[in-house]
Amino acid sequence: MKTYLLILVIALWGIGCQTPKGLYKQGNLQGAIQLAAQKIRSGNTSDKHRLVLEQAFNESVQAELKRIEQLKLEGNPANWEKVLSLYQSIDYKQSIVKPLLPIYIKKEYRNAEINIQDIDEAMANAKNYAAEFLYAKGNILIQQKNKYSAREAYYQFSKINSLYPDYKDTKLKIDSAKQLGTNLVLIDYKNNSPMMLPKSFIQELMLLSANQFETEWATFITKLDHRKVDNIIVINLKNIAISPEQ
Repeated sequence: MKTYLLILVIALWGIGCQTPKGLYKQGNLQGAIQLAAQKIRSGNTSDKHRLVLEQAFNESVQAELKRIEQLKLEGNPANWEKVLSLYQSIDYKQSIVKPLLPIYIKKEYRNAEINIQDIDEAMANAKNYAAEFLYAKGNILIQQKNKYSAREAYYQFSKINSLYPDYKDTKLKIDSAKQLGTNLVLIDYKNNSPMMLPKSFIQELMLLSANQFETEWATFITKLDHRKVDNIIVINLKNIAISPEQ
């Protein structure tokens, strides 16, 4: 027990001893930006944190902008999700740094050169292109009329819903894909035990089983209705033991 506590203390100490510069040297630019910004917000006037923030922010943003241009040049519509994610990452970092500007570096008698990018329009375009691609992909999948494709279509349409809650008929597509991709399973019981069981007992047992087995892509029913059943589970009761009530 003492060993585990010691390991935990060391781990927490290591986390607490992280510095912006240390994170920067490790290549964790996002972490360096966040920690440096946190220290500046808390009133730390050290130039070293300001210099790290300047360097880590500019390097990170420029790397992401370069990656965005590469993805656009490939001309693959599937890349728009990645492009959007990169724009969102830049936007997040800028939201951390903007409230701190201007950041003055005393020993160099200057403000930090924080290159804020105007990405609002580009991010909106990427969001729209990503939604268009996902919608087209979802439609292709759902038209294949099989459960596995319908489930993948469901995830594609759900992504759109997280971007644009009212995009075209996405909500209807989600419901349709969910219905098509879900297995409908009928649960039935056969009482082959020597005991006569009341109908109410069987009904409660079936309802309990249906609720217990429910999963994301399987719905269990105990009575046939207008829907087509994909599978049937028959539970065979052979022996029933009754113990005194505790």
